[in-house]
Formats: sequence, structure tokens, C-alpha cells
Amino acid sequence: MDIGEVGFFVEKNVKYESTTKDNSFIKSINKTREERLVDFEAEKDSYYKEIENKKLKFYEDKVSFIFMILYIIIYHLLILNLSL
Repeated sequence: MDIGEVGFFVEKNVKYESTTKDNSFIKSINKTREERLVDFEAEKDSYYKEIENKKLKFYEDKVSFIFMILYIIIYHLLILNLSL
């Protein structure tokens, strides 16, 4: 016997029922079926490229902020030195 197969000791206890095959729900599912081929390597590359771009933008913003702060400090130091 196969795994999951049910066996009966007495053959009289077996009941058989006939059913009709109804494919209406299968047809409705097949109408909306969408099959597409996925290029996993390209998706992985684009994902890593997007992460790298986000990191670069973060560091560029951080560096520009630091330069802005340095510019303000130097500007104020120059003003203080000129006024003395």
C-alpha cells in the first residue's frame, strides 16, 4: 500500500459515489492566470544597485551637511576676527 492509502478489511464497507466534473471554477481561475518568466539575477542586481544608491545618497547628504556646518563655523570665526 502507498502512504496515505486507506485499506478496508471487509470489502462490503466500501462505499462508492459518482460525481460530476464541474470545471466552471477552473475556467474562471484560468482567465485570470498570469504566467511570467522571472530573471532572478537581474532582480538581484537591481536590488543591490538600489541599496548602493541609497547608501551613496545618505553619505553625500551627510558630507554636505558637515561641509555646511564647517562653512558656518568658519564664516562666524572670520566675522569675529574681523570685528576684533
